[in-house]
Amino acid sequence: MFKKIFVALMLLLMLASLSLAFTPSQPVMPLLEIKPGMNGHMLTVIKGLDPEKLPVRILSVIPGKPFDMILVKLMGKYKLAQGMSGSPVYVNNKLIGAVRSGWENSDQTLAMVIPIEAMCNTLKTHDANLLSYATVSGIKPSSLSRLSKTLGLNLSQGALSSNNLEISSDKFKPGDAVAALLVWGDVELSAVGTVTATSTNGKFLAFGHEFLDRGQVNYPSARAFIHDTINSSEFPFKLATPLYINGVINQDREVAIAGQAGIFPTFIPVELRFKNLDTDKNHTYKFRVVADEFLGAKLIEGIYSGLVSEAWGRKGQGTMSVNFRVDGRNIPNGWARSDIFYSDSNVIDVAFKDTVEMISAYLTQPFTQILPVGFTLTVEATQAPKILRIEDVNTVSRAKPGEEIEISVTL
Repeated sequence: MFKKIFVALMLLLMLASLSLAFTPSQPVMPLLEIKPGMNGHMLTVIKGLDPEKLPVRILSVIPGKPFDMILVKLMGKYKLAQGMSGSPVYVNNKLIGAVRSGWENSDQTLAMVIPIEAMCNTLKTHDANLLSYATVSGIKPSSLSRLSKTLGLNLSQGALSSNNLEISSDKFKPGDAVAALLVWGDVELSAVGTVTATSTNGKFLAFGHEFLDRGQVNYPSARAFIHDTINSSEFPFKLATPLYINGVINQDREVAIAGQAGIFPTFIPVELRFKNLDTDKNHTYKFRVVADEFLGAKLIEGIYSGLVSEAWGRKGQGTMSVNFRVDGRNIPNGWARSDIFYSDSNVIDVAFKDTVEMISAYLTQPFTQILPVGFTLTVEATQAPKILRIEDVNTVSRAKPGEEIEISVTL
């Protein structure tokens, strides 16, 4: 009997640890105690680095599945803005949840808040406009469509960091602006939101909703600087720049992103060397990409295309020679491949497909560990059609199956 009770108790403890994957160090008010008419405050960065208290009032608790939501109204001079998702909401200085969403072209003082209980179960679980937003900097706005389609996100042009995103041991506080990084360096791609809660061991919850909803992930987290909160008739937004990397985001779920400060993820260094043969001008770009075996190649493809388009200053017909090189663990002396591509419409669209397929094959192969791994792409481009056309092919002898045969080709 004792053994059965002990085993049952161990199972209950294991289930409890799975169901409550995060314990905030801040005092918490349960959803059952929240009533319409209560006053509280929201904590978020309006400008700079320091969070501000914005007064809110509880309007209603809205039943729903898989979790209820709390409708609140901002009572001060500020309106809801993109980048406020994850902003913690307090009543009587107790955490009740995080700003999750609002409504475009509507009353921008209203916000939906996800209860903290639902967010704490983020590792167990997998309306409106979600209030984090993703930006890209370092490539032209006209090149964002490919990346937007790849990620399933509406990307906007952002501000490029002035530094190389150094590593810091700094821990987040509730209300801090946080960036989830996918690409950083000469190109940056990140989503900005707000930290909801932290624990004593450096763990944190943020956003109040998913980023890409990819489950267990390995994205760098960065402290973000808010240049200003910009008013917009459609939806206000925070203009943000990542400052430094301070940890890892290891969960990307429906109710929140979760991470750990002081632990730093692996990444893929990528270099693009481009030469315009018509003008003899050279460009070099260096950036880092998350070491995601499925997402990495897609990100690199969109960035290659955007950077080459920017460096070349055009799209259209032309010829490109492409040299792809990979250096990594268990790849002695590296590996390289060269090829030439021509198109009479848009050579950029065809020049990198083989390279991306090779990157994908390297990242997804199950045979050997190649991380850390880096990719280098050297591209030379000209508008001239450097092509040869085959005019005639003749055999000079007859042969049986399996025998060699001589062929003459007229170019």
